[in-house]
Amino acid sequence: MKRFFKYTGIALGLLVLLAIVLLVCLATFVNPNQLKSYIINKIHLATGRELTIDGDLSWTLFPSLGVKVGHMVLSNPASFKQPTFAEIESATVSVKLFPLLHRQIESDGVEMKGMKLYLIRQANGQTNWQMGGTSTTSSSTAAAAFGLAVSNVTVSNAAITWQDEQSKQFFAINQFELHAKDIHLSQPFPIKISFQMSGKNPTVATPVTLSSDITLDFVHQALSFADLTAQVANMKLAGKVDVTQLSNQPHTTGHLQVLPFDVKEWLRATGQDAATLQVLKELKGEVDFSAGTTLQSVRLQGDMKVDDVRASNIQLSDVNVHTQMTNGVLALSPITAAFYQGTLQGQAKVDLNQAVPQLRLQATLANVQMEALMKDMGKQAKLTLSGTGNIDLQVTTSGANGNAVMKNLNGTGHVSLKDGAIKGIDIPYLLDHASSMIKHQTSTRSNTHQTPFGALTASLNIRNGVIFNDDLFFDTPVTDTKGHGQIDLVQQQIKYQLETTVKGDGSNLQNLYGLTIPISITGKLSDPLIQVDASEVVKQMAKQRLEEVKSKLQDRGVIGPGLRLRRREILNNLLNR
Repeated sequence: MKRFFKYTGIALGLLVLLAIVLLVCLATFVNPNQLKSYIINKIHLATGRELTIDGDLSWTLFPSLGVKVGHMVLSNPASFKQPTFAEIESATVSVKLFPLLHRQIESDGVEMKGMKLYLIRQANGQTNWQMGGTSTTSSSTAAAAFGLAVSNVTVSNAAITWQDEQSKQFFAINQFELHAKDIHLSQPFPIKISFQMSGKNPTVATPVTLSSDITLDFVHQALSFADLTAQVANMKLAGKVDVTQLSNQPHTTGHLQVLPFDVKEWLRATGQDAATLQVLKELKGEVDFSAGTTLQSVRLQGDMKVDDVRASNIQLSDVNVHTQMTNGVLALSPITAAFYQGTLQGQAKVDLNQAVPQLRLQATLANVQMEALMKDMGKQAKLTLSGTGNIDLQVTTSGANGNAVMKNLNGTGHVSLKDGAIKGIDIPYLLDHASSMIKHQTSTRSNTHQTPFGALTASLNIRNGVIFNDDLFFDTPVTDTKGHGQIDLVQQQIKYQLETTVKGDGSNLQNLYGLTIPISITGKLSDPLIQVDASEVVKQMAKQRLEEVKSKLQDRGVIGPGLRLRRREILNNLLNR
């Protein structure tokens, strides 16, 4: 037995020595550059493309037999003005010898440096990644039949660009790093990827990392990512993704769980910081999706939750949204949220097919505390509202910033408030003050800077950021008030007219009983000019007194000329002359 092991050891030693000698002889007497023409011809048959190998090929002997190649370029089809489809600075492939005897390819490693891939879709729809070779043997079928196993694959300093001349979209992946090990075509293998992504339409710039167990099926042109974890800036995802039709029209399906993250931070990190969004915390949810190579092919459905949102100073909490997307339109319906001690229910559609997204929103606000809402949205406006409110809105808008969104705001709405007040204006005080001035008297009424009301209603028409209203109505214990005018949200200007009628229980406003007094509100929303038209008050009071005198004269049988003689006297009495 000892002799058996001895001779066996000697034999194995001789085999190893023979293998080393053969490798040395191969590297010494066989020039790998003789393989250039063979490789170029095979690539042309398989892809229909021209492969250019600029540098020399050389052998690597340790720890495995391998070939190292310098700069290579694979051409685009002749119909593309861009000459290059892909290029590599250098690549090394090492192969174990003994598994080849069993029709197995086992590699100690594949290393590629400086790979650049240029993916293009022309305006006519033609793409440069479809290969049109004449080879009768599929490389994927041959690889599957022959078997393939690779210990490690490393891709470093790679770059990929995507240019869609139809949609004017451009995306670039730089600093691409890939590490995979224990690769076998018939079973999953782990992979880690990281890169820096940027693009426009939409504008994006963000770091991305990904790890997963991958199954690559060359025969069926399929790729599966199981136990996927990914991070895009501060957003973390988990789930699974499957890709089919790899070499033709890649189609992706999957299920992803979005772990809680801060959207404001994510927008800032990806170069899409929106100034109108102050807070969007703890967004989380799950989504099922499918996608081709265009925005219009994206389909998704899921449910999202957000703890806190603050946009354009408006605050929401406990937000729940059901999401759907088809044909480049993202539908958010229903939307529910807690909103200023009341509730918000609504739905929205975001059309992403244009360079600037188009938004359509319908919302119903119930039992909202208006004073807090007006304080947040009013930009320190002098005139605000309090009370419990119900508001219905149907609006559309678009824009890349807050000013553009406001300028493009259009739609309709209705407001109904109860048990509140208009802050910043005391209508009874204004009327009493105007009446006292006309009579050269001093007003004894104090200014409370607010007008309480029992109920207030108004309909809204919004055109290009300007709110138009012609049916405002609110009541107080001493007055009824109607209003009409406009509020320019873009310029922050107001031009509004109130018409106030004094009721019978107007106490010290009895001298104005029954009169309709105009009050104008004009200028900046932050500090508008509020004034009573004194001349109109005089006319209204004179008209009222004339009607009273006319009635008395008619009762006494006095005809018209007598009434005309009293007009000057009545006016002088009003003015205390």
